[in-house]
Amino acid sequence: MSDCTFSQQLGAYHDGELDAIRRGEVERHLAQCADCATALRQMQSMSRWLADAPAPHLSQISLRRVHRRVESVMDEGLLWTARVLSGIAAAVLIVGSIWLVHMGGAPRSTTAQVSTTPPWAGIPASSDAEMTTIATNTPAAQWYLAENSSRAEELP
Repeated sequence: MSDCTFSQQLGAYHDGELDAIRRGEVERHLAQCADCATALRQMQSMSRWLADAPAPHLSQISLRRVHRRVESVMDEGLLWTARVLSGIAAAVLIVGSIWLVHMGGAPRSTTAQVSTTPPWAGIPASSDAEMTTIATNTPAAQWYLAENSSRAEELP
């Protein structure tokens, strides 16, 4: 095939993809360039040969095999993507956790002493009837007590 600039446009010309102006330019060039005219005739011959060829027919079994293979290839790609995204998410989680542990919230001063007693140590543990009455007057306590009393009735 020749190295002229029109040889790259022959496929578009053959397929009818060129506008009227460009199509006229290619037709004028084809009248003068034997290499491009030969290449266009070969394209037309190949198109006729493919159009006249019988369409392949697959049996139901072969068609099912093709579908299963396509589905498995698609699933493999999807699984690979899911694995990669899971790995990225796990890495972000690990790095974020390490960063949070390393940063540890507010900076601690070296002069302040850290308390070793738990926060609930200062709460008095009393079983006064008054504390029980106050605690059972809340809506959450009433719900809890009602739920537990209905379950106690269900027991044999």
